[in-house]
Amino acid sequence: MMERRRVVGITSLGLVVLLTSGIVRADEFGDHITEAITHARAAVEQGERGNLAGLEEHALMALQHARAAAEIRGDFRLDDAIELLYRAAAHASVNQLAIALENVQEALAELRAVY
Repeated sequence: MMERRRVVGITSLGLVVLLTSGIVRADEFGDHITEAITHARAAVEQGERGNLAGLEEHALMALQHARAAAEIRGDFRLDDAIELLYRAAAHASVNQLAIALENVQEALAELRAVY
Protein backbone atom coordinates (compact mmCIF):
# COMPACT_ATOMS: atom_id res chain seq x y z
CA MET A 1 0.00 0.00 0.00
CA MET A 2 2.86 2.38 0.86
CA GLU A 3 4.55 1.64 -2.49
CA ARG A 4 1.33 2.44 -4.38
CA ARG A 5 1.09 5.83 -2.64
CA ARG A 6 4.66 6.66 -3.67
CA VAL A 7 3.93 5.78 -7.29
CA VAL A 8 0.74 7.83 -7.28
CA GLY A 9 2.57 10.71 -5.58
CA ILE A 10 5.45 10.62 -8.02
CA THR A 11 3.07 10.37 -10.99
CA SER A 12 1.02 13.29 -9.69
CA LEU A 13 4.14 15.36 -9.15
CA GLY A 14 5.33 14.58 -12.68
CA LEU A 15 1.97 15.67 -14.10
CA VAL A 16 2.08 18.94 -12.16
CA VAL A 17 5.62 19.65 -13.38
CA LEU A 18 4.63 18.84 -16.98
CA LEU A 19 1.55 21.07 -16.88
CA THR A 20 3.41 23.88 -15.15
CA SER A 21 6.23 23.82 -17.69
CA GLY A 22 3.66 24.15 -20.48
CA ILE A 23 2.15 27.19 -18.80
CA VAL A 24 5.58 28.75 -18.30
CA ARG A 25 6.40 28.20 -21.99
CA ALA A 26 3.08 29.78 -22.99
CA ASP A 27 3.88 32.81 -20.83
CA GLU A 28 7.34 33.00 -22.41
CA PHE A 29 5.77 32.87 -25.87
CA GLY A 30 3.40 35.72 -25.00
CA ASP A 31 6.22 37.77 -23.51
CA HIS A 32 8.33 37.40 -26.65
CA ILE A 33 5.41 38.28 -28.93
CA THR A 34 4.62 41.33 -26.80
CA GLU A 35 8.25 42.48 -26.99
CA ALA A 36 8.36 41.83 -30.73
CA ILE A 37 5.22 43.94 -31.22
CA THR A 38 6.62 46.73 -29.03
CA HIS A 39 9.85 46.87 -31.02
CA ALA A 40 8.06 46.57 -34.36
CA ARG A 41 5.87 49.54 -33.37
CA ALA A 42 8.99 51.49 -32.41
CA ALA A 43 10.57 50.58 -35.75
CA VAL A 44 7.52 51.92 -37.58
CA GLU A 45 7.66 55.15 -35.56
CA GLN A 46 11.36 55.57 -36.31
CA GLY A 47 10.78 54.89 -39.99
CA GLU A 48 7.96 57.43 -40.15
CA ARG A 49 10.42 59.97 -38.71
CA GLY A 50 12.97 59.04 -41.36
CA ASN A 51 15.36 57.51 -38.83
CA LEU A 52 16.82 54.51 -40.66
CA ALA A 53 19.17 53.57 -37.83
CA GLY A 54 16.30 53.54 -35.34
CA LEU A 55 14.14 51.50 -37.69
CA GLU A 56 16.93 48.98 -38.18
CA GLU A 57 17.71 48.75 -34.46
CA HIS A 58 14.11 48.11 -33.44
CA ALA A 59 13.46 45.76 -36.36
CA LEU A 60 16.42 43.66 -35.22
CA MET A 61 15.15 43.62 -31.62
CA ALA A 62 11.68 42.60 -32.84
CA LEU A 63 13.31 39.93 -34.98
CA GLN A 64 15.19 38.54 -31.97
CA HIS A 65 11.98 38.22 -29.94
CA ALA A 66 9.99 36.81 -32.87
CA ARG A 67 12.61 34.11 -33.38
CA ALA A 68 12.55 33.27 -29.67
CA ALA A 69 8.76 32.96 -29.79
CA ALA A 70 9.00 30.72 -32.88
CA GLU A 71 11.30 28.36 -30.99
CA ILE A 72 8.56 27.93 -28.39
CA ARG A 73 5.62 27.62 -30.76
CA GLY A 74 5.67 27.74 -34.52
CA ASP A 75 3.09 29.66 -36.54
CA PHE A 76 3.09 30.49 -40.25
CA ARG A 77 2.26 34.14 -39.51
CA LEU A 78 5.19 34.27 -37.13
CA ASP A 79 7.43 32.84 -39.86
CA ASP A 80 6.16 35.57 -42.22
CA ALA A 81 6.82 38.25 -39.58
CA ILE A 82 10.37 36.96 -39.09
CA GLU A 83 11.07 37.16 -42.83
CA LEU A 84 9.58 40.65 -43.04
CA LEU A 85 11.56 41.91 -40.04
CA TYR A 86 14.75 40.52 -41.55
CA ARG A 87 13.97 42.30 -44.83
CA ALA A 88 13.12 45.54 -43.03
CA ALA A 89 16.48 45.54 -41.24
CA ALA A 90 18.31 44.65 -44.45
CA HIS A 91 16.65 47.43 -46.43
CA ALA A 92 17.23 49.94 -43.63
CA SER A 93 20.92 49.04 -43.61
CA VAL A 94 21.22 50.08 -47.27
CA ASN A 95 19.17 53.29 -46.94
CA GLN A 96 15.95 52.01 -48.52
CA LEU A 97 13.52 53.68 -46.14
CA ALA A 98 10.25 53.17 -48.03
CA ILE A 99 10.76 49.43 -48.50
CA ALA A 100 12.04 48.95 -44.93
CA LEU A 101 9.05 50.81 -43.52
CA GLU A 102 6.60 48.79 -45.62
CA ASN A 103 8.22 45.53 -44.49
CA VAL A 104 8.13 46.43 -40.81
CA GLN A 105 4.49 47.56 -41.06
CA GLU A 106 3.55 44.22 -42.62
CA ALA A 107 5.55 42.37 -39.95
CA LEU A 108 3.69 44.27 -37.23
CA ALA A 109 0.35 43.17 -38.72
CA GLU A 110 1.53 39.54 -38.78
CA LEU A 111 2.76 39.72 -35.17
CA ARG A 112 -0.57 41.14 -34.04
CA ALA A 113 -2.37 38.29 -35.84
CA VAL A 114 -0.30 35.75 -33.90
CA TYR A 115 -1.16 37.29 -30.54
